[in-house]
Amino acid sequence: MSPSLLMALAAGEGSNLSMPCQSSRTSRTLFGKGQLMHAPTFPQNMEDRMRSALRFAADRFDWQPAWVVLTELFIGLGWLRAVAEKLIDQRWWRGEVLEHFVEDHAGTTLGWYGPFLDIVVLPFAPVIAAVVVLGQLVAGVSLVTGRRLTVGLAVGMFLNLHFMAAGAVTPSAFYLLGQGALVLWLSEQTVSGARIQALRIAAAVGAFVVGLNIPFISTLHPAEVIEDPAVMFSFAGALAALTCLLAAGNHGAHPAHHQS
Repeated sequence: MSPSLLMALAAGEGSNLSMPCQSSRTSRTLFGKGQLMHAPTFPQNMEDRMRSALRFAADRFDWQPAWVVLTELFIGLGWLRAVAEKLIDQRWWRGEVLEHFVEDHAGTTLGWYGPFLDIVVLPFAPVIAAVVVLGQLVAGVSLVTGRRLTVGLAVGMFLNLHFMAAGAVTPSAFYLLGQGALVLWLSEQTVSGARIQALRIAAAVGAFVVGLNIPFISTLHPAEVIEDPAVMFSFAGALAALTCLLAAGNHGAHPAHHQS
């Protein structure tokens, strides 16, 4: 169903039913560029609920490229699946699953990350377990609904970096790739001097990550590098440095095109 048809249905054309009141706060901003979004409503009957759902679907999908929607839904639903898995597992809430996770990946945990596990994660495993679920929920809801994307992407990437440093490369490495692509896409929506500077700083951080992790690389065997967190951190850092520099250069070369 096309977005225009969804909007027509949501508008209730030809119907005498009144529409729910709309809040005056009907816009949001992504990196400085406003996108018209309907404020939450409180429908009173089934017809109003259906219209609200159609209106949300139209707003959700009518302004993003198809590849962006695909990536958001794939990663967002993945986060929500992880939340559901943990909610029904009592061992997770007691911190047992987290403790076993750390033990199982002790051989692949990055050397610079080990002290954090020993000092923070293991002594407070139940608390960290709750924080992980909350973070996954925030990332999943943000990506699935398309709202507060900068927050959802930041939280999701933060979690993935921790999982990788603890030794669990997959699927975090692939989630990082998808979320990083979304961050670059968001950065292209509005260009400013501050945005270009932020991309350059991100490139410098990526280069630092490469230098930090190269000494911890344990293998370069093609069949094993995908499971080596130091290799994947170095690879991800190099990709981040390259793509952020390219994005900053493109923004600086064509500012009028992006700001129009």
